[in-house]
Amino acid sequence: FYFTGEEAVPIAGQPPGPAHDGSSIAMDPETGMWVETAHFGHFQHENVVPLRLRKWVFLSSEDDFRPGPSFLYAYIADDFNRALRGQDGALYVWRADNLAKNQNSAVAKNESVPGHFVLIPGGTTMDSTTLKNTATALNGFRFDRLEDIAARPDVRGRTYIADTGKPPSTARGRVYQFDIDRRDPTRATLKMILNADPPNTDDLYNPDNMDASERVLMIQE
Repeated sequence: FYFTGEEAVPIAGQPPGPAHDGSSIAMDPETGMWVETAHFGHFQHENVVPLRLRKWVFLSSEDDFRPGPSFLYAYIADDFNRALRGQDGALYVWRADNLAKNQNSAVAKNESVPGHFVLIPGGTTMDSTTLKNTATALNGFRFDRLEDIAARPDVRGRTYIADTGKPPSTARGRVYQFDIDRRDPTRATLKMILNADPPNTDDLYNPDNMDASERVLMIQE
């Protein structure tokens, strides 16, 4: 299956927004059959990454260029096919257990931040504005501007997430390792492994699209 989403949502002060309001789709490339997965959440989907753990976790990052935070969402379900049709599962946003560590600027390089996915009641049917406001009210972790997610093929539940940065919060961005608990997929730990802003200043500049093997993480500027 091929998973993708759109980043277009209505913007205040501009003409009416796109009809799909930041939706997503799943497609079978062999047959061309596809289904809209609007229940995965109306927001600015950078991409959608399915992970098979004890449950199915459809992880999706919000590429929001506007002032304010970006959030990391997950649609979590027991059954793959029923999840694609919105017949099983629910939408969540990730939050740090320690709210003092619940934003990009509070995390140091190589620091592990335990957290969990918080259920968004009614999130599968919210429009993008309501979902954003609800994720904020639920204290979702405040990333600056999320970009790509890459799954590591040899470690179940491990992904890498790019935060490209958004001035004035961050200028050059950072990359996180994100480990979802295989036994309880609502639990996950965030660890910053690259930081291009002071005081670390790794050789990195606005990371975006990525992919991972057992040995290498490829990062596009």
